[in-house]
Amino acid sequence: MHWKAMERIIELDFADEVYVRYNTNLSRTSFRKSNLFDLLRYFNDWQVCASIDGTGKIGEYVRDGLDYEQWLRNFKEGLSVSTNPRQMRLDFTITLLGLLELKNMFDLSQELNTEILTKVMFTFSNDEILSPLSLPKPLLDDIIDDALEYMKPKATRKQRPLIDVLTNLKKRETFTPTRSGKLRQMYIDKIRKQDITQLLEKDKRMLDWWNSI
Repeated sequence: MHWKAMERIIELDFADEVYVRYNTNLSRTSFRKSNLFDLLRYFNDWQVCASIDGTGKIGEYVRDGLDYEQWLRNFKEGLSVSTNPRQMRLDFTITLLGLLELKNMFDLSQELNTEILTKVMFTFSNDEILSPLSLPKPLLDDIIDDALEYMKPKATRKQRPLIDVLTNLKKRETFTPTRSGKLRQMYIDKIRKQDITQLLEKDKRMLDWWNSI
């Protein structure tokens, strides 16, 4: 229905009267003979906020089914037809594993020369083991401080949202995660044939914390 609606808007010559905005995982940009970015060329203004939780294997772990390299190709295709810098934007959600990706996401924003909208994973209870707030406060602060030290000297206004969210994250209270939350994630890993510890090995402090729960 989406593709038919977009084609019909163009067919009726209404595209210059419609503002198009997507919040999407950007896993698909074409359907049959239709291509999203070919269609968007007809519209005066549009915006794509492309959800992403990290690069490479971490991004693929957090967002099951993601093919990161395909996602990146799709994003670059959008950049190739954009006419202003706000049309293609990264939409980064910080999770526990996303803390390992802060520098990579910053670098990606700079490499693509695009804004990185940033938010923190919603946390409703202390069994949300993938929340960054499940880390002990001193460890969380150390990780954030290290990232900010890396980012601030090189940042442009396009990375400002990331820096602001990290700065505010330091002001938030953390919680002590339950073992049931860890066991639930291990059960999900078993179903998905994944192993979170292989990713946490990137930071021994985080792996030691995980093993202590």
